[in-house]
Amino acid sequence: MGERTRWVSGTHSEQDFNGDPSPYTALGNFEGIKAAIRHRLNQSELSGISVTIQGARNVGMHLTRLLTEESARVYVSDVNEQSLNTATSLYGAIKVDPSKIHRLDVDVFAPCKMGGAINHVSIEEIRAPIIAGASNNQLASPELAEELKQRNILNAPDYVINADGIIDVYHQQAGNWDAHRVREQVVSIGTTLAQIFERADKDCLSTSVVADSTAEETFLNQKQVSNAAEAIARTGLMFINIGRHRHLMLTRGPRWSKSLLLNTATIRHSRSPWIKQNQRFQIAISSNNSIY
Repeated sequence: MGERTRWVSGTHSEQDFNGDPSPYTALGNFEGIKAAIRHRLNQSELSGISVTIQGARNVGMHLTRLLTEESARVYVSDVNEQSLNTATSLYGAIKVDPSKIHRLDVDVFAPCKMGGAINHVSIEEIRAPIIAGASNNQLASPELAEELKQRNILNAPDYVINADGIIDVYHQQAGNWDAHRVREQVVSIGTTLAQIFERADKDCLSTSVVADSTAEETFLNQKQVSNAAEAIARTGLMFINIGRHRHLMLTRGPRWSKSLLLNTATIRHSRSPWIKQNQRFQIAISSNNSIY
């Protein structure tokens, strides 16, 4: 397929792992697990933490390696006997029957195979206080997110914790792939999840609801900033917030100073000395995306 169309990713031989995004997906999952055990178990080290990995293929195998390198105790299941043998012989993982992997009394359950691992049957049998895996569509139905919350099971939303492979693929497609930048963004998934966990606790919401709302807010903010930039380019004026005051800024036109009075704050040209060079400004945007 890659010979016929450029819309095939994960084949760039000049990148790490020959373009295979699964190691980065596993790294992000690894960081997500660390964020989850810090939040739920108040533990910063993986040593002694027990993790079940459902699926020991590409992502699951890399995740097994990362966890065992940090002295975690790892249980794996897979229908492929060769994958299981590799996980046990290379990394010291413990083989478990696929039908029992989710039932083990461990700290973390990591689904890394097909979707639907969390369903109305398995949710009754899961004993781990944390679910943090890389498979897509882990919840068989959306309402299970609330049930996990009611059961006091911390769920790392799948599209957050497994976004790392897509981050790698994005940079491959963009043509600006840089190992340091990709790894930096992948590792930051842990911070993103920590924020989701904290907000979910504060607002008494499921982590899935918080993840969805966070994503929607991000998209909306990007749209607002884009609309604001267009308005600024059109009018040459904008209001910004500096401290507790609102200031009218001239972004183009003659290099002159002018003072106005707005909400008891003095408005001056952007070259006035009280505005530090390279100071970051917050563009004020109204509900209808217009500058005010």
